[in-house]
Formats: sequence, structure tokens, C-alpha cells
Amino acid sequence: ETVWTTFATGVEPEQHGVLDWVQRGEAGLRLYSNLDRTAPALWNIASAHGATVGVVNWLITQPPDRVNGVMVSDHAVPGMTESRLPMARDIATQRFGAGGGDVLAPEVAIAFAHPQEWVARSQQIRVGGGSALTDVPDPFTGPAWQGHPIFDFLRSNYRDDELTVRTALEVEAATKPRVLLVYLPGVDRVSHLLWQGIEVPAKPVPGLTIHPPALRATHRRALLAYYRFSDALLGRLMARFGPDDHVVVLSDHGFEASTSPVTMPGVHESDDARDGILYARGPGIAPGSTAAPIHYTDVLPTLLTVLGLPVAADLPGPAGGFLAV
Repeated sequence: ETVWTTFATGVEPEQHGVLDWVQRGEAGLRLYSNLDRTAPALWNIASAHGATVGVVNWLITQPPDRVNGVMVSDHAVPGMTESRLPMARDIATQRFGAGGGDVLAPEVAIAFAHPQEWVARSQQIRVGGGSALTDVPDPFTGPAWQGHPIFDFLRSNYRDDELTVRTALEVEAATKPRVLLVYLPGVDRVSHLLWQGIEVPAKPVPGLTIHPPALRATHRRALLAYYRFSDALLGRLMARFGPDDHVVVLSDHGFEASTSPVTMPGVHESDDARDGILYARGPGIAPGSTAAPIHYTDVLPTLLTVLGLPVAADLPGPAGGFLAV
């Protein structure tokens, strides 16, 4: 949430205004929204300079901005908001983006895309089906998962990640944006729940339940399969780009075994697990090279640099981002 807004804006949460998932208002808890963001994001900057953009499922992008291109917010994918709808209903009927714009018509239940035609288009993608995007089957099918208490949630991630990529592919094919940003949450969610299949605490923890070996093996197979699925989805996206295109793949943290009986099996609490991962390729990036440690705020100036767009002097990251290291 906060980190993904930092990736997009190049500034810390105190400067961009998105401090958490939820905040307490006069009517109780409500989700942070795109209207809370106080710093321009990559899609705003690129649009202002005439570059076309496509943004699909990026966190905290509801209601969508009026961009030079297409924005399908994180409220378009069912699993991103269905459990939080009571805290999100007010967002659905507010103005487009922090820059203002037309007030959405009351009959628009969830106006989660700009331009407006992409609301219906996204819904058609959602219900239209089509052949599978990958050859990795849903790892949460079969007898081992029947009756599992989180079965529906696990399966929803497979559905939603594929829907996100299917939407991104259509946005890319229809508009050929100069900048395409896509967020896939499945690896994070599934890893939080099934990490005991990969790792358990080295020492016994009072009150912590360790799953029996057979169940951990089931979780491991499913989690590794989900990583293969995610890699295959990335492959579908990258197949549209050539050697002169820059591609950046980000995670905001790693994972480690939980040592608390009140948290999920996979957490990111230590310094090692709090570190994320970044892969990049394209002109100016030597194959096999390794940059010095990269901060979250380095991402935006890097992307602006490769796009040939100006980098604001007050951004904390280096002018050329991690390419300048």
C-alpha cells in the first residue's frame, strides 16, 4: 500500500499522504484512496508531458485519475476489494483523481476505470473468459484443498491475477502506452498463508502451531506452482516488448517464517525479509550487472530518466535513479 505509492511517486508516505490501508474517519474506518495521495505519480507526470500510460490494478488508485491513456484501478478486480466494500463504498462515487473532474453519476456502482468506456470493457474481460494465459493449472484444485478454510480465497488469487494480466494485455494492445504499470498481488497473499511449506521456525515457539509434514508438503507444492504461474504471467506481458523496451519487476519485501502464534505463517519482520527484490532489463542496463542497494524512492527517478522526462529536484532519490549508481 504505502510502498507501492512510494514506488510511483518517489517520496515517502509522509510526503505522498497514503499512510496505511485504512484510516479512521467520522463514520468509522475507511480505505485510503487515490484522493488521499498528495504527490504526483508516474502516470500523472508522464501524462502531463504527453506520454501515454496504462495502469492496471496498481494499489490505491481508486477513484482513477484522468490520465493520457487508460487507468483500471485496484477496485476493478473482485478479490482486491470484496472483503473491504463497507469501507470502500464512498470512494466509488467521488471525483476522478486528485486533479478534480466530473462527479460520477449516481447510477455508476463502481466507476473504477478511466476513460469511462473501460468500465464496461473491463467487465467484459472479466466475464468473457477465453483460453488460459498460461500452462500452469490452478494449484488449489483437487481433493487436498476441498473443505480447506481458505480455499475460496486461495483460488480467487489465481483468478484475479490472470484477470489483471488479461486486462493489461488488452490495454496494451488497444493503446500501445509508452508506460505500462501492472500490480499482481497473488504471490504476496499466497506466501503469507502457505509459507510453512517453505520454512518453519528453527526453534520451537510457544503457542505456534506447526502443520504436519504432509500438509506442509501440500502447501509447498501449491506455493511453488503459484510462483511458476506468476512467472508465466510475467512472460505473457514481457512477450509484447522488445530489446529496446525497459522492463522492471518489483517486490516490496521478502518472506520468512513467523515466530508468533498470532500472525500468518509467512511474515516480513526482520531486516532481511523486509528487503524487496528488483529485476530490470533494457538499454543502459548491462546483463548480469548488480546495482548498489536501491531504495524505494529510487524507482521513480529511474523510470523518469529512461523515459527522458524531467526529474524534480526535490525528489530524495538520485537524479538518474539506480541506473546512475
